[in-house]
Amino acid sequence: MRNSLRMRSTAALAACALAACAVAVSLAGCGSADDAANPVVLRHKAPAKHVTREADPTANMSAAASATRSPTAVSVKFQLDSRPEPGQPLGIELALIPADATVLRVSARVEGNDGLSIVSGGDIPPVDKPVLKIPIRHTVTVMPKADGIYTLVVTVTADNDGDSRKTAFSIPVIVGKGLAEGASAELTAKRP
Repeated sequence: MRNSLRMRSTAALAACALAACAVAVSLAGCGSADDAANPVVLRHKAPAKHVTREADPTANMSAAASATRSPTAVSVKFQLDSRPEPGQPLGIELALIPADATVLRVSARVEGNDGLSIVSGGDIPPVDKPVLKIPIRHTVTVMPKADGIYTLVVTVTADNDGDSRKTAFSIPVIVGKGLAEGASAELTAKRP
């Protein structure tokens, strides 16, 4: 019995040594010209090529909400310069992004609802032959009168061959504390 255990141990050691030699031979043969002739050689994949993409210049901006559910010829993104406070001018950076290659001209008008007046930049002048997916940047300055939740509306006109499409986009502007305590409690009480 002792001999059979010794034979099994020797056979196991020989198998391990043979496997180690096979691994060593295959590692030594990596990358050589005769890889096809050596079936034990490990094949390594070439490193993946990294595709460099230009960073999206509007990645930190928020998307304005469109009044339509269908795809629009131009999308709108925005970013506030600072936290909106009553009586303080607020800069809002806009980006009009052509999403349809047939658009020949883009223009827009910016309006605020009651309590949010436009100080400057209410009209975005026409841009002829806008480049697809390249943002058209514009800054509008607004003046909020009091705490509250206001809406800035950007109406974009996109012209193409004999057709003119207008799309309204909404941008929420929460000024100061937003809704007053009483109004907030009243809205909460009305929820089902």
